[in-house]
Amino acid sequence: MEAFLTFLESVNDFFIYNMIGRIILTIFSSFLFILLLLRFLRPNLKISKHICYTDIEGKMYYVFKVVNMSKNDLYDIQFNLVKKIPYMVNKGKKINNRIIPISLSTNHKDHFAKYKKEKDYGDHAMLLRTEHDLSGDIKNKKVQVKLTVTGRHGFSNLTRIVSMEFLDSDAIKENKEFKFGKSLDVM
Repeated sequence: MEAFLTFLESVNDFFIYNMIGRIILTIFSSFLFILLLLRFLRPNLKISKHICYTDIEGKMYYVFKVVNMSKNDLYDIQFNLVKKIPYMVNKGKKINNRIIPISLSTNHKDHFAKYKKEKDYGDHAMLLRTEHDLSGDIKNKKVQVKLTVTGRHGFSNLTRIVSMEFLDSDAIKENKEFKFGKSLDVM
């Protein structure tokens, strides 16, 4: 009888340790799956650090470049350009920002094509433009100009918000154009 009880205890210990091992393995595999999901199904947007000041159709515009580096199409893309002007609050003890929107050629796009490694393919890049005089804003050291882009993955519905602040006039490139495709540089 003692041998049988010892056998039952060893079987019981085996099932308890096996159950704990399965729980730990399930938690680890779920964590790994979520990390992979966030890594591969999250949008990958890039904004150029340059602003081109160029002539388009006889008018002078400030032009920004945004590139979708994701392996998937993006949907419901929002563009927002603002200037932030600091002002003092609490009798000069704290600083807050007044946010003033700046109009862009478009504030919304339904679809943004995925990145492809094909030559002479540029549907994954987009140029945004504004007529607003950004050089006067950027030359003022207190004023910040900020472009924010929000994109949503079509399958996973994961969203990424990317922004770029333009703090000095070195960002503005006069009479230059952006390179074609995924490059964020000017020529």
